[in-house]
Amino acid sequence: MRWEASDDSVVGVVGSGATANVRGLSPGEVTVTATYTYMGQTARDTTRVLAYRVVIANPAGDPVNAGSNTNEFTYSNARPGVLTIPCRARVEPDDGAARAEAESRASWSIDAVGDSTLAWSAADPADASQGRGLETTATFTGLPERHDDFGPKNVSLTVCGGPVSTPIEVFWPKNATNHPPDGLAHPGGRAPNWFFYWRQIIGEGHMRHVRYGGAGPAGHYGRVPAMTHWSYGGALNKRRIIIFDRASTTFPHQACIGIGPFTGIDVFRNTFLHERQHVRQIIRADAVVGTHGGTCWQNGWSWNDPAHNHWRLGHGRVAGAASGICPPGGPGTLGAAGSGDVRLDTTVHHWPDAWGAPPAAPVGGYCQGHPIEHQAYQQMTGREHGLARYDWGDPGKNHRTRRRWND
Repeated sequence: MRWEASDDSVVGVVGSGATANVRGLSPGEVTVTATYTYMGQTARDTTRVLAYRVVIANPAGDPVNAGSNTNEFTYSNARPGVLTIPCRARVEPDDGAARAEAESRASWSIDAVGDSTLAWSAADPADASQGRGLETTATFTGLPERHDDFGPKNVSLTVCGGPVSTPIEVFWPKNATNHPPDGLAHPGGRAPNWFFYWRQIIGEGHMRHVRYGGAGPAGHYGRVPAMTHWSYGGALNKRRIIIFDRASTTFPHQACIGIGPFTGIDVFRNTFLHERQHVRQIIRADAVVGTHGGTCWQNGWSWNDPAHNHWRLGHGRVAGAASGICPPGGPGTLGAAGSGDVRLDTTVHHWPDAWGAPPAAPVGGYCQGHPIEHQAYQQMTGREHGLARYDWGDPGKNHRTRRRWND
């Protein structure tokens, strides 16, 4: 018995007696002929063979270098957020019989997105975690908790033999507020997704005292209330940092120190580094005067008035005495002429002598005109795009145009 294909570039035929193995090599239709010769007599028979292949038509493209709506997918703004990924296969050649056979064999799978719940519009009856047929849609419900649950994923299709895969990327909606509950009380209300996921990138340990503050005052990126709102009436959380919406946008070049500009997630990191320096300044300044109950120093170093409690009592003067030298509600006669009290700050307001000399003022002057602020600007060491690879917000630095924060 001899077996032959009319086009051996389409199929390969290996015959053995009355049977043959036919292997598809490329899409197309051929005739396979079986020739049998016995005692000078020859008989032939033919059969039509269609070789087809099934390819993934959607998702499609390179999400890294050519991001588009066919390979980058974002959760909705709803609560809970919903992510839909349409999956569609193409049969080549487009033959009815081939499509019918492929439809019954096609099986889809997709990488998990953290603990987000997966369902298929057409699921495999034997395995609900997989899709079935030439066209189905994967739906994930509920944004996952961790930022590293987003990003690169693979969609795979299996028909006969091994699977074929295509890459995609998964994003969270940057300005929505549909992340999982974080258990924190935010002064500005429920925090947006950028705050929820970016704080994980900085590190939960570093960010445990940081809260979202809403729009905030015009032009402000962040604040340390214990510095900006110090009072004699009550001690504020000395480690609390508030970050405002502006910290998710842009930060201009600062000629005073030669940093910037920064955008997106890199503004967020540098805002945190700046405000953390103010927290450290508070701790260091409180150590100069101490925190003494029943006196004007009960809440530590004053940051709101350069004339208040930046003093050491002169010889023979007692804090809290009837003379009102340093009562809890204010400084009284602290620092009065002839009192012998010693100033603890330099001529530059709020800079304690115990800190040593303030940083040298650059030619153009201190950032925001003050060494306290200048020192905080010096901590803004995160470089632009330094955290870009971790940003899976939409818009964000991995979405569409790489390193562009607002696409």
